[in-house]
Amino acid sequence: MNENSIQTDQFLTEIIEEGRYADYAKASHEIWKTTKESQGWTYGIKRDNEKKTNPLMVDFEDLSAETKGQNSLTPYAVVNFFRTEFGSASLSELETVLEQVGSGAIPKLIDKMGEYIHSHFVAAQLAKGDTVKSRDDLGIYERLSEDTRSWDTASALEVVKYLREKVHDAYR
Repeated sequence: MNENSIQTDQFLTEIIEEGRYADYAKASHEIWKTTKESQGWTYGIKRDNEKKTNPLMVDFEDLSAETKGQNSLTPYAVVNFFRTEFGSASLSELETVLEQVGSGAIPKLIDKMGEYIHSHFVAAQLAKGDTVKSRDDLGIYERLSEDTRSWDTASALEVVKYLREKVHDAYR
Protein backbone atom coordinates (compact mmCIF):
# COMPACT_ATOMS: atom_id res chain seq x y z
CA MET A 1 0.00 0.00 0.00
CA ASN A 2 1.41 3.39 -0.96
CA GLU A 3 1.60 6.09 1.71
CA ASN A 4 -0.32 8.48 -0.53
CA SER A 5 -3.18 6.01 -0.97
CA ILE A 6 -4.32 6.15 2.63
CA GLN A 7 -4.77 8.93 5.17
CA THR A 8 -3.64 8.52 8.77
CA ASP A 9 -7.12 9.17 10.17
CA GLN A 10 -8.58 6.48 7.92
CA PHE A 11 -5.75 4.06 8.73
CA LEU A 12 -6.15 4.43 12.51
CA THR A 13 -9.96 4.44 12.30
CA GLU A 14 -9.78 1.09 10.48
CA ILE A 15 -7.59 -0.36 13.26
CA ILE A 16 -10.27 0.69 15.75
CA GLU A 17 -13.32 -0.34 13.72
CA GLU A 18 -11.85 -3.72 12.80
CA GLY A 19 -10.85 -4.35 16.42
CA ARG A 20 -7.23 -4.97 15.48
CA TYR A 21 -6.08 -3.11 18.59
CA ALA A 22 -7.59 -5.94 20.66
CA ASP A 23 -4.87 -8.26 19.36
CA TYR A 24 -2.54 -6.26 21.57
CA ALA A 25 -4.55 -6.76 24.77
CA LYS A 26 -2.37 -9.66 25.91
CA ALA A 27 0.84 -7.71 25.43
CA SER A 28 -0.71 -4.75 27.20
CA HIS A 29 -1.53 -6.92 30.22
CA GLU A 30 1.92 -8.48 30.29
CA ILE A 31 3.61 -5.06 30.26
CA TRP A 32 1.31 -3.87 33.07
CA LYS A 33 2.08 -7.01 35.07
CA THR A 34 5.84 -6.74 34.51
CA THR A 35 5.82 -3.08 35.54
CA LYS A 36 3.88 -3.87 38.70
CA GLU A 37 6.18 -6.81 39.53
CA SER A 38 9.20 -4.52 39.22
CA GLN A 39 7.50 -2.31 41.82
CA GLY A 40 7.05 -5.19 44.26
CA TRP A 41 3.46 -6.21 43.48
CA THR A 42 2.44 -9.88 43.67
CA TYR A 43 -0.67 -11.96 43.24
CA GLY A 44 -3.23 -11.75 46.03
CA ILE A 45 -6.89 -12.71 46.34
CA LYS A 46 -7.77 -9.07 47.03
CA ARG A 47 -6.23 -5.85 45.78
CA ASP A 48 -4.29 -4.32 48.66
CA ASN A 49 -2.19 -1.22 48.09
CA GLU A 50 -0.25 -1.59 51.34
CA LYS A 51 0.65 -5.24 50.77
CA LYS A 52 0.97 -4.62 47.03
CA THR A 53 -1.22 -7.55 46.07
CA ASN A 54 -3.60 -7.76 43.14
CA PRO A 55 -5.75 -10.64 41.85
CA LEU A 56 -4.93 -9.62 38.26
CA MET A 57 -1.25 -10.50 38.65
CA VAL A 58 -1.78 -13.67 36.59
CA ASP A 59 -1.13 -14.62 32.98
CA PHE A 60 -3.50 -13.11 30.44
CA GLU A 61 -5.05 -16.52 29.69
CA ASP A 62 -6.14 -16.81 33.33
CA LEU A 63 -8.08 -13.53 33.34
CA SER A 64 -11.87 -13.36 33.10
CA ALA A 65 -13.37 -12.40 29.75
CA GLU A 66 -14.37 -9.03 31.22
CA THR A 67 -10.82 -8.30 32.37
CA LYS A 68 -9.39 -9.44 29.03
CA GLY A 69 -11.74 -6.94 27.41
CA GLN A 70 -10.57 -4.21 29.75
CA ASN A 71 -7.01 -4.95 28.66
CA SER A 72 -8.09 -3.75 25.22
CA LEU A 73 -8.63 -0.28 26.70
CA THR A 74 -4.95 0.61 26.62
CA PRO A 75 -4.29 -0.25 22.96
CA TYR A 76 -7.66 1.29 22.01
CA ALA A 77 -6.81 4.49 23.89
CA VAL A 78 -3.37 4.78 22.29
CA VAL A 79 -4.65 4.19 18.76
CA ASN A 80 -7.49 6.65 19.34
CA PHE A 81 -5.08 9.17 20.89
CA PHE A 82 -2.96 9.20 17.75
CA ARG A 83 -6.08 9.28 15.57
CA THR A 84 -7.37 12.40 17.32
CA GLU A 85 -3.99 14.12 17.74
CA PHE A 86 -2.33 13.21 14.43
CA GLY A 87 -5.17 12.14 12.13
CA SER A 88 -4.35 14.85 9.60
CA ALA A 89 -0.67 13.88 9.40
CA SER A 90 0.73 11.67 6.67
CA LEU A 91 1.65 8.11 7.59
CA SER A 92 5.29 9.09 7.18
CA GLU A 93 4.83 11.95 9.64
CA LEU A 94 2.99 9.64 12.04
CA GLU A 95 5.81 7.11 11.82
CA THR A 96 8.31 9.87 12.69
CA VAL A 97 6.25 10.90 15.72
CA LEU A 98 5.91 7.28 16.82
CA GLU A 99 9.69 6.82 16.53
CA GLN A 100 10.28 9.96 18.61
CA VAL A 101 7.75 8.90 21.24
CA GLY A 102 9.20 5.39 21.36
CA SER A 103 12.70 6.75 21.92
CA GLY A 104 11.50 9.01 24.74
CA ALA A 105 12.26 12.18 22.78
CA ILE A 106 8.83 13.69 23.47
CA PRO A 107 8.19 13.18 27.22
CA LYS A 108 5.20 15.56 27.28
CA LEU A 109 3.48 13.48 24.61
CA ILE A 110 4.23 10.27 26.52
CA ASP A 111 2.70 11.80 29.64
CA LYS A 112 -0.31 12.99 27.65
CA MET A 113 -0.80 9.44 26.33
CA GLY A 114 -0.56 8.11 29.88
CA GLU A 115 -3.26 10.53 30.98
CA TYR A 116 -5.45 9.53 28.04
CA ILE A 117 -5.07 5.84 28.94
CA HIS A 118 -5.72 6.61 32.59
CA SER A 119 -8.98 8.39 31.78
CA HIS A 120 -10.21 5.30 29.91
CA PHE A 121 -9.20 3.11 32.86
CA VAL A 122 -10.97 5.38 35.36
CA ALA A 123 -14.16 5.38 33.28
CA ALA A 124 -14.16 1.57 33.23
CA GLN A 125 -13.54 1.32 36.97
CA LEU A 126 -16.24 3.88 37.79
CA ALA A 127 -18.67 1.90 35.62
CA LYS A 128 -17.87 -1.16 37.78
CA GLY A 129 -18.75 0.78 40.92
CA ASP A 130 -15.28 1.69 42.17
CA THR A 131 -14.75 5.21 43.48
CA VAL A 132 -11.82 7.50 44.11
CA LYS A 133 -12.40 6.79 47.80
CA SER A 134 -12.11 3.02 47.34
CA ARG A 135 -9.09 3.11 45.02
CA ASP A 136 -6.13 5.45 45.17
CA ASP A 137 -5.33 4.92 41.49
CA LEU A 138 -8.54 6.56 40.26
CA GLY A 139 -7.51 10.12 41.03
CA ILE A 140 -6.35 12.96 38.84
CA TYR A 141 -3.48 11.75 36.68
CA GLU A 142 -1.03 14.51 37.60
CA ARG A 143 -1.51 13.74 41.29
CA LEU A 144 -0.85 10.01 41.00
CA SER A 145 2.43 8.57 42.19
CA GLU A 146 5.16 8.11 39.61
CA ASP A 147 4.81 4.33 40.08
CA THR A 148 1.10 4.46 39.26
CA ARG A 149 1.61 6.69 36.24
CA SER A 150 4.38 4.39 35.01
CA TRP A 151 1.85 1.56 34.53
CA ASP A 152 0.06 3.69 31.94
CA THR A 153 3.14 5.06 30.20
CA ALA A 154 4.95 1.69 30.00
CA SER A 155 1.87 0.14 28.40
CA ALA A 156 1.48 3.11 26.07
CA LEU A 157 5.06 2.79 24.86
CA GLU A 158 4.54 -0.89 24.06
CA VAL A 159 1.46 -0.03 22.01
CA VAL A 160 3.50 2.64 20.20
CA LYS A 161 5.83 -0.19 19.07
CA TYR A 162 2.80 -2.07 17.75
CA LEU A 163 1.56 1.02 15.91
CA ARG A 164 4.98 1.67 14.40
CA GLU A 165 4.94 -1.85 12.94
CA LYS A 166 1.41 -1.35 11.56
CA VAL A 167 2.28 2.03 10.01
CA HIS A 168 5.47 0.63 8.52
CA ASP A 169 3.59 -2.37 7.09
CA ALA A 170 0.87 -0.09 5.65
CA TYR A 171 3.12 1.46 3.08
CA ARG A 172 5.77 -1.18 2.57
